[in-house]
Order: sequence, then structure tokens, then C-alpha cells
Amino acid sequence: MFFVKKADYDSSNIVTKLDEFFSEQNEVTSVVRESIQNVIDASDKKHDGAAKVIFSFREIPWDEFSEFTHTDDGRSMNDHWSSPSLKNHSKDYSNRAVRALIIEDYNTTGLSGSFDKDEENSASNLVNFWWNSGHGNKGTGTLGNAGVGKITFTAASAMRTMWAVSKRLDERNDPKVLIGYTDLPYHHVDAQSYLGYARYGVEEELPTGQKALNPVVDEQAINEFERAFQLQRDEPGLSIVIPSGSAEFTQQAIIEAVLEHYFWAIINKKLTVEVTA
Repeated sequence: MFFVKKADYDSSNIVTKLDEFFSEQNEVTSVVRESIQNVIDASDKKHDGAAKVIFSFREIPWDEFSEFTHTDDGRSMNDHWSSPSLKNHSKDYSNRAVRALIIEDYNTTGLSGSFDKDEENSASNLVNFWWNSGHGNKGTGTLGNAGVGKITFTAASAMRTMWAVSKRLDERNDPKVLIGYTDLPYHHVDAQSYLGYARYGVEEELPTGQKALNPVVDEQAINEFERAFQLQRDEPGLSIVIPSGSAEFTQQAIIEAVLEHYFWAIINKKLTVEVTA
């Protein structure tokens, strides 16, 4: 479920800048560049084949989609998406199919690393992707934008939401995971104010007695999500789900962005890309 953050008495009322996020380039280009560069950065160097990315679209019936919108405060994310305080970003998605953009990569390592976001100088790719904003562990020579991947993906969603399933290379020590993230502005639902962001995971108690929010690792829960979104994550890598993307996301637009920015990587056999309707 999603764990939402209620505002405290000293929380700031942050004005949304969602409309300005893609001011320098269109959202299709942003998503293509971020997702493919992450794939190149996370390519499995021990694998002989090129890194592979598949872009595809799914129509998910609301009754199946809504199973993954529950929140820890007993509501649904749709209660947040439809909040009148979001003004022109407010929308009720109930009882209608949701079109989702699916981005899946192969011949990569997946989201490697520990779950511990409080580990000092953590090199965990999972922590960087799920928890960090504006910084990350990408070093010199990598071209991806550190710590902004999930923000790019949520900004491309009218729901400001994304999920990710990752089968990690070292599966014995790193189990398969399901995570999610929502990045709404500050808003209100039934007189309760919320900071806007939420993470999809499970709350667990640590040996110290403290609570931690961790990725979903339960095999049945992940299988149910994969079945609903028609994912096949049997090999190491990452599957990203962006629900309710704009009409700009078409097969042709994605192909054009891929060829504009990754033509040479494809020609040099470092990358294979498939785009299906």
C-alpha cells in the first residue's frame, strides 16, 4: 500500500511547480533519456549482449488497478488525486480503465543494494532510486541525472505516480522487489492536510523497535501486481509502470526520441530498443 505523509503543524505549504518540470524539453524525450541512460549505467558488464529496453502500453481495468491504490490511512490514492485543493491537477479516475506506459529493461543488474536509507554514504542503487532526491551515487562517467529518475517518471504521470518491479542480479542476497512513489503537491483530503509525497511498500519493525518502510518482497503480492499490469520480470532488470501518461506518449514519439538521442548506442550494438503499441 501507499504510505502517505500527513502535514504537521510546522510543515510548509509548498506551491506546486508541476507544470514547469518539462519546461526545457518535452516529457517524452525526458522519460526516454532518463530510462535509457539508467539502463546503460546499470548494464550487466558480465553479459555479452547489448542492454535492452522495451516500451509498451497497457490498458488496466479500474477494478484491477484500484487494488494497488490503498493508503495506510484507510483511504485510496484516488481520494488524493481527486482532491479539489489540487485545482487543475485534480481528477477522479474511478471506474475507468487506466492507460499505463511500461518501460522494461534487460541485461542489466536491477536495483541492487540494501534497503537501509539511513546507511551513511550508501552505495545502494535501490536507496538512490526510491529515497534520494537531487543527489545519488552515480559517479563520473555516467550520464543519468542523479536522484531525479523517479521524479521524471512521476511528472510524466497525470497521477504523479509510478511503480517499479526489479529482479536483482544477486537474487540470493537481493530479493525481487516492488516499490512505488507518488509526488503530489501539498493538498487536503476531508480537512486533513498532506505533504503530497507517498511511497508504496510495507512497514516493518526493526530489531531496535523502530519502524522502517521497505520494498514489497512477498512473492504472491509481487505476482499479483505483475499479473494486473501484464509484466514478465523473470530476468534481472527493472520494470517501470507510469500510469495515466499524457497523449504525447505514442509509439512514434518514443521512436523519434530514441533515434535522436541513442542512435549511436544502437548502431554500436550497446543498446537494443523495442517500442510496441
